[in-house]
Amino acid sequence: MPEHFVAVPHAAVLATPTFQLVDRDLADLIGHQAMGVVHGEAGLGKSFAVDAALEGLPGYAHGQVSARMRVVKLVFPHAPTTLRVAQELAAALLEIPVARSRSRFQLQEQVLDELSGRPYLLVVDEAQRLTRHAMEVLRYFYDSPATQLVLLLVGGNGCWETISREPMLASRIYRRRRFRPLPGRRVPALMRTYHPLYAEADEQLLAEVDATFAHGYWRNWAAFTATAYDLVSAVGRSTLDAELVANIYTSLGHDDPDP
Repeated sequence: MPEHFVAVPHAAVLATPTFQLVDRDLADLIGHQAMGVVHGEAGLGKSFAVDAALEGLPGYAHGQVSARMRVVKLVFPHAPTTLRVAQELAAALLEIPVARSRSRFQLQEQVLDELSGRPYLLVVDEAQRLTRHAMEVLRYFYDSPATQLVLLLVGGNGCWETISREPMLASRIYRRRRFRPLPGRRVPALMRTYHPLYAEADEQLLAEVDATFAHGYWRNWAAFTATAYDLVSAVGRSTLDAELVANIYTSLGHDDPDP
């Protein structure tokens, strides 16, 4: 399975409904040579879910989905120019240094030639960094009748807003999966399956941690759990309690007053 943004010993992967649906979405996109988007605020587990779905594909360890379909995953810099998008795509697909003297249109021809020769699954993470013009370059390759391109955009805050403002792009989205914070009522039960530290913890205490610190965000729970694990290991305890929560907040700086 993919790695969390911090290492959390003994943590389990929780197959929430949204997490599981990403598997199905990816299979549908590949099956129909389509375009999709996975989006939501930062820290909700989008990239983790997509990486887990990718790892479940046959041949993914070798950069393939099938005997012919190749997988390429890209992260562009913030607000890349259309030339930068073409450069990054050419470098990733052709796996050769790209001459900076080449124009965007020359690079696009190279990319089109490569995409025409075999099917590709292109996953663009941090897609909220893309401007509408950058997204249009991706759509250009997707729309070409010569290519066999499956395109998945994975983005945080602002990703869907950019897509939805462009009808020519939004209308091509075959699968849209939005990640939301965990509902508070489900958090105590989920946390008990997430980590042994919470197996015997008080339900109200877990609910309070979520309400005051984690707010249903996986990244917050991962940071809290990693810190909790270090503390309980140091003091020889095995269950979360109010005293430990206070010490965890101190380690995380959560008890500092706002400036």
